[in-house]
Amino acid sequence: MKITNEMWVKITSYYPKLIKSSMLCSIASVNSEGHPNVTPIGTLFFNDNKTGFYFDMHTKVLSNNVEQNPEVCILFVNTSRLFWFRSLLKNKFIQPSGFKLMGTVGNKRQATETEKARFEKIIKRLKKLKGY
Repeated sequence: MKITNEMWVKITSYYPKLIKSSMLCSIASVNSEGHPNVTPIGTLFFNDNKTGFYFDMHTKVLSNNVEQNPEVCILFVNTSRLFWFRSLLKNKFIQPSGFKLMGTVGNKRQATETEKARFEKIIKRLKKLKGY
């Protein structure tokens, strides 16, 4: 299914809420033998032109898989307990519980200065932690 401009606006506007609730998304890939792998990613960013990018500093399996087969599936889920409690209480979802995107990963490249700035903005609050 092709994503329309209207759908893209909804996805990109709802994405921050999903990331805030779960702190990550999952990217599924397949290796050369056809075995699936799911990788948690906390640094996926969307652009206005229906593209996105992520930083793969710790994603060896995902990196290897997309070099051989660039097709991926990305899953975002709202894991907020309050969201689920309200939805169950009302017997309906007032917003989507998540979304799934299917796409193709482009060739690995250096991040632009704008992309680096977007990344730094997200992780700057973690600088004082050992795992930063």
